[in-house]
Amino acid sequence: MTHEEYIKKWLDGSLSEAEEEAFKKTADYQELERLLRAVPSFKAPEYDVEARLKVFHDRKPAKGKVVRMNWVRPLLQAAAVFLIAAVGYFLFFYTPLTTIQALAGEKVELYLPDSSLVILNAGSQVAYHEGVWSDERQVELSGEAFFKVARGSKFDVITPTGTVSVLGTQFNVKHREDFFDVACYEGRVQVTTGTKTQQLSPGQGFRNIKGVLQEYTHSRELTPRWVDDESYFQSVPLYQVAQELERQYNLRVELKGVNNEQLFTGGFTHNDLTLALQSITLPLDLSYQVVDDEHIILTSDND
Repeated sequence: MTHEEYIKKWLDGSLSEAEEEAFKKTADYQELERLLRAVPSFKAPEYDVEARLKVFHDRKPAKGKVVRMNWVRPLLQAAAVFLIAAVGYFLFFYTPLTTIQALAGEKVELYLPDSSLVILNAGSQVAYHEGVWSDERQVELSGEAFFKVARGSKFDVITPTGTVSVLGTQFNVKHREDFFDVACYEGRVQVTTGTKTQQLSPGQGFRNIKGVLQEYTHSRELTPRWVDDESYFQSVPLYQVAQELERQYNLRVELKGVNNEQLFTGGFTHNDLTLALQSITLPLDLSYQVVDDEHIILTSDND
């Protein structure tokens, strides 16, 4: 039973004893009680009841047909509709967001209220409304995350560039500045970005790089490689690779005299900075300089 149905039955007194006990334990009931307690604080305007009654009785009855209206029931129905809408509004907008963040150089695993698994990559964040989760499975993502979604109602991952919608599946979503990438690992995924909607099957991916839309195929592994401490890229601009290196090692990477738009295919480990730098620079004929623990410079060997 949805929280709207519980509220309707509670208002008309048709909840069973067991249903009422269960309803009183929900966040919906607590919000409703808080709202009802707040009603008396609204002060009504001054109204002279005796004076208005005298005016009413002194009036001469008008000739013609008298129509009697039962205004109480419509008023109560309208009040109930308003109350339900108000409770829904309060539940959604005043239920605090649950926010989970992975800092630079770390991964974070979390389970959502329906036991869906989310693994956050370094420098990423998710937020969701736990109080309305049973009615709307919706996650806001900044960064990159792998999702293993429990089957049920529609599940949405919302980013500033696009929305990913599924029923129950495994997929990876990455949203960084000017870069939006979705890869499907199990089930089916629907991606909407701008006016474009794309359906993805296992092994398929979809990107939006600075407004350029691309479809691609990826390896049929069970999870993205970053889950196992290795970032992997397939025809990705070098500046994106450098930024990921910064997040995984919590340092600054400077590209000096390097074409940062050149495409890179390959990967680097998250556990060995020297090996990671070699994995990036050797295929592209680049050199690297370790200025200090927090500053790396990449230069071109062709200069």
